[in-house]
Amino acid sequence: ADRFAAIVAICPTVGDGPRYPFLTGSSYEEAISGSAEALSKMPIWLFHGEQDPVFAASISSDLSRALQELGADVRYTEYSETGHNAWDPAYQDTDMITWLFQQRNAYHAPTDSPALHH
Repeated sequence: ADRFAAIVAICPTVGDGPRYPFLTGSSYEEAISGSAEALSKMPIWLFHGEQDPVFAASISSDLSRALQELGADVRYTEYSETGHNAWDPAYQDTDMITWLFQQRNAYHAPTDSPALHH
């Protein structure tokens, strides 16, 4: 987790029964709250297509709400007239690209790192 400064999640899910068995047995509410708890320490921007036939947009809106309740740094964009392919408009969103590259994490490379001296 300390390798990344932020998350951009496009059409995410929190588990879908047999397709994603890591959450089988959890209720939807437990999956949302558990996911929010796991993600709450990192800035996250969720994108979803309103008409997504694969994973309902309500997953992202519910996750966004749960993250907000935990005080997380979360943004949510829902595209009307868009299905599961929300990545095209998300990756064309210059605000998202700017936001993403403004994020910093707590991990900093040592000052003597060869990566700093190229």
